[in-house]
Amino acid sequence: IGSLRAAVACEPDHARAHTALGKLLLEDKAFTAATRHLQTAVKFAPGDPQPRKLLEQARRARDQR
Repeated sequence: IGSLRAAVACEPDHARAHTALGKLLLEDKAFTAATRHLQTAVKFAPGDPQPRKLLEQARRARDQR
């Protein structure tokens, strides 16, 4: 997670890094942080279905807490 945080800090528009970080944060149950990174991934890669799918999962999980 640390290296992905560094990657998005260096390249804030790197959608794949935000997606990967969001996925790991989702698995770690850090739903708010996952949502934030996945929203950024969707912003920079609107045609990629993976961050959208993960974003919906993160939102559902966050809202169930």
